Amino acid sequence: MTDLTLNVPHGYRLNPGTDLLDLAARLRETMEPIRDRIEIEQIAEFAAKALDAADLAGTPRPESVIFDAVQAQTVHVGQILSGEHSCAPNMIKVAVTDDPETGEVYALVFPKQQAFAQELDEMELGDYYPYWKEEDVDQPRPTGVSPPNGRTGQRPGPGSCAAPTRWSPRACSPSKSAPPTRTPI
Repeated sequence: MTDLTLNVPHGYRLNPGTDLLDLAARLRETMEPIRDRIEIEQIAEFAAKALDAADLAGTPRPESVIFDAVQAQTVHVGQILSGEHSCAPNMIKVAVTDDPETGEVYALVFPKQQAFAQELDEMELGDYYPYWKEEDVDQPRPTGVSPPNGRTGQRPGPGSCAAPTRWSPRACSPSKSAPPTRTPI
């Protein structure tokens, strides 16, 4: 998938009567612990790198390794947000719109981490309603996202999709537009 504006593997037709403020609170309550766990894992990776570097160099281990790791993770998040790194940020984005003709409300959810995508599959937000336009990308329609009547570039109708499509976030690497930088440990 190369353009999330054209291809949305996590689209939902919300249940009638869904209160959007309740939905936002429910998403926050569900996703914040996942975000916290991801950040703790990232801090642990920075701490392990600092300890490994000291051990390999034969120098004493830093006394403030956790503080240093938290600082390194904070710098890394800043690099992601500024575009210096192309790592997936620890967040999800949700766009909600309504169909003025039918009154149905739709949510497009853009999870940036696999753990968020997995939890979305369990939340029962409404009817799974993804969108995939093969003409605009070089990739075929993913398993579970099938076009109605065999036509591409259209939203599948209710019940025409299999299980939600899962995707893997790409590995962290500096973005092509920013010069490579070193993350202090």
